[in-house]
Amino acid sequence: DYAFYNCAGIKAVSIPQSLTVIPAYAFYNCTALAELSLPHTVTDIQKRAFSGCTGLAGLTLPASLKTLGNYAFYNCTGLTEVNYNAENCTSMGSSDYPVFRGCSNLKTLYIGNEVKFKQVEKKLLSDMESTSLSESGTYIGGEEAFLVKHHKFTYEDGSAGTFFVITM
Repeated sequence: DYAFYNCAGIKAVSIPQSLTVIPAYAFYNCTALAELSLPHTVTDIQKRAFSGCTGLAGLTLPASLKTLGNYAFYNCTGLTEVNYNAENCTSMGSSDYPVFRGCSNLKTLYIGNEVKFKQVEKKLLSDMESTSLSESGTYIGGEEAFLVKHHKFTYEDGSAGTFFVITM
């Protein structure tokens, strides 16, 4: 726990494949952290592991992830896009302590094909007024066509964003 707590000078982190758990508060308030690479071996990101990392703009959560702790990315205000591939995640935040609370610039959340959307919506994004997903979608491509379902939502502060659910 608290491995790099308040280390404002860290700009990039590449987690080694030998690491499966990101401990609580590990990179808490590392405000300059702009690049984060999580390998397919990570299974657990504990509470507030990346809270306050305001320099993060994009993030990909691997399919291997099983636990995503309370406020794991709380107040990551630079975060605009998340690729959520954690199809086996059985524990993630809570409606009281959502994973992305305070991520005021998060506008796009890409949900991986195997992720059950209803399972994740409230525990990830309770700052939003509306999180229901439209059943309509748009097919893009020829032989390798995929369905893109989109949903526009509104944050409590009135700003807007879009979810894209991509089905290959």
